[in-house]
Amino acid sequence: MRLCKTCNSHKCTSEFYKNKSSKDGLSLHCRDCSNSKQKLWSEKYKNKNKHEFIRNCPTCDETIHYTQKSRRNNAEKTKSLCWSCASKKRGIPESFLKNHIKGCFSGEKNPFYGKKHTEETRKKIRENGNTEHTKTKEFREKISKATKGNKNPMFGKSVYSVWIKKYGSEKADQLMADLRQKQSANSSGKNNNMYGRPSPKGSGNGWSGWYGDFYFRSLKELSYAVELDNQKIQWVSAEKIKIGYKNYDGADRTYCPDFLVENCLIEIKPKRLWESMSVKIKQKFAIDYCEKNNLSYKLIDPPMLSMEIIKELRDLGKIKFIDRYEEKFKQRYESIQVTPSFI
Repeated sequence: MRLCKTCNSHKCTSEFYKNKSSKDGLSLHCRDCSNSKQKLWSEKYKNKNKHEFIRNCPTCDETIHYTQKSRRNNAEKTKSLCWSCASKKRGIPESFLKNHIKGCFSGEKNPFYGKKHTEETRKKIRENGNTEHTKTKEFREKISKATKGNKNPMFGKSVYSVWIKKYGSEKADQLMADLRQKQSANSSGKNNNMYGRPSPKGSGNGWSGWYGDFYFRSLKELSYAVELDNQKIQWVSAEKIKIGYKNYDGADRTYCPDFLVENCLIEIKPKRLWESMSVKIKQKFAIDYCEKNNLSYKLIDPPMLSMEIIKELRDLGKIKFIDRYEEKFKQRYESIQVTPSFI
């Protein structure tokens, strides 16, 4: 079963069109919703900008009208002819050519009008759809070359700049606000690919790296781990413990504490953030989790190690910063003189 993002109904996966760009290879919208949207779009733009785009036939110089800019551009690229010249070139009557290309069986004239394929037929169509050539390296390179740089219709533009030109700044601002809200909803909570996973290594702005096998995401986390080792207290990373909670906006999220020390979950956070809404919400759900699992929970703001001790640990190979912070450390603290400590 899969949830349709338009009608919010759970339907079989067979009720969704294929979409190679999505994670599971299926469209976000069911077939009925996709078809309805396409029909509304077609009706809306059916007569819009009619015959606004023109070009001349390369053979007889007759003016040819187009309803869409893309069609005019494609015709220019392929040097397509007007009806009269095309019929002469093919040796068939112009009226027959027009009916054949424009679709003499369109709308109610089509014998399939108002009917639908059976599920068995849809399955055969899906199985027979050969798109393997689009997965080849040659095809990708060809498409990349054809749409790279100034060949790309959006080269030097943004969606917002296109909206401003088309609708004006007021309408563009509203559309951009709606887009951001939609993107936020589509990537929040369980819709986020990172839901239920710890933050990726290297993410965030805190100094990060490895202290032995422990990956720290801030110097406070590193300082606390070193202090525990100095006091010979047993501890492990609590990164694998995932606590589900609902954020202030109602979105489902997961949270991983920093340390498990004996039977206590430890969260490292500067004291100035303890009263923030986000920290308080996580704390509430973490305490509930601990009560159910016979654990306790603490927020801790440990004292920071001095840069001299951190440099000594680094020089001894006990800690290793990720590349960008290693470079930053060299620029700022390489000249620090280290006095052997108790570490």
